[in-house]
Amino acid sequence: MRFSPETVTVTLPLIIAEPVAVTPDVTEIDPVVTSVAPHAFPGNPMLPPPIYYNPGVTTGPFTEWPAIYETEAVEDLAVAPDGQVWFTQTLSPLTVLDPTTDTMLAYGLPPGTNALAVRVDDSGDVWFTDVSRPAIGRLDPITGDVHLWTIPGGIQPLDLGFDSAGNVWFTDRAGDAVGYLSPTRNEIASYAFPTNTHPLQLAIDDADNAWFTAERGNFVARLEILPTLGPPPIAPSASAFTGYSISQAGSRADIGVTYVYNGSAGLPVWISARVTTGGIPIPEFSYTPVRIDHSGGGTVHLDVEYRGTGTVTSDGIRFFMFTSPSETVFATRDVEFAATWRP
Repeated sequence: MRFSPETVTVTLPLIIAEPVAVTPDVTEIDPVVTSVAPHAFPGNPMLPPPIYYNPGVTTGPFTEWPAIYETEAVEDLAVAPDGQVWFTQTLSPLTVLDPTTDTMLAYGLPPGTNALAVRVDDSGDVWFTDVSRPAIGRLDPITGDVHLWTIPGGIQPLDLGFDSAGNVWFTDRAGDAVGYLSPTRNEIASYAFPTNTHPLQLAIDDADNAWFTAERGNFVARLEILPTLGPPPIAPSASAFTGYSISQAGSRADIGVTYVYNGSAGLPVWISARVTTGGIPIPEFSYTPVRIDHSGGGTVHLDVEYRGTGTVTSDGIRFFMFTSPSETVFATRDVEFAATWRP
């Protein structure tokens, strides 16, 4: 439905309310960052999506275009830069309405997809939340290709938004989390909140802060990211560092590292880290490697302590795996971590 308010005259009462001072509660939350490879579902550019002539019906300031799938609820819509209107329906194709020609195109989605929120980026790609897998999806309207990034631990992704770096932010209502997908790095970062917070609506401001409403928590919140995590990782050979979390204050940091190791370099192996600047390890840090005695996966915690006498700044942390303290490193991963360390 389209509402043309210029045809309606509305007189509103003037209501003046006294401002109420509200002091925010500030909580530091460590994200969990996980590598997630998308599942690709190729479209067929030789077969265009089904097109429907669907004339709108105008009544006063309202024009209505009936949805193609009349028995399914219309969930969300987004206006693309070219003026076309994309919308989702329960367990149905993604549909785009061209209001100038009264036509609709239906784009098929992978089997089982239940698209809910929908947004269109500046390049014309159509992003959506899939509450069935759950996942974040991207449709290329030219080729019909669909990519789906499954959300680790996700339950009910609802709303979407973009930041200036190209990250796709989302709320996970039943999962009590807000997160973002970096499609260039194939990483998902998740910020968990207390049980029954239920994040719902989402907006990204000009400073790339994520604002959201908490349905059960009954508050409006701002998630401010500092530092920004995650340039492209260095691809490991016999193992993979699949996720991490970092909590740092003063001279100490606790680092959680999730890994997968297939045992091909032998056992035992060790995992450690180095604080870096410009890709070079900073001296005067102490580290205690963690020994791994079995192939498979898990999470280890690394204690890092700065033992210098002055203040230093870092811009990264390097994880690495090696066969013994005196032998060859065979897997690494670099992540951004801008921090100030004080004795």
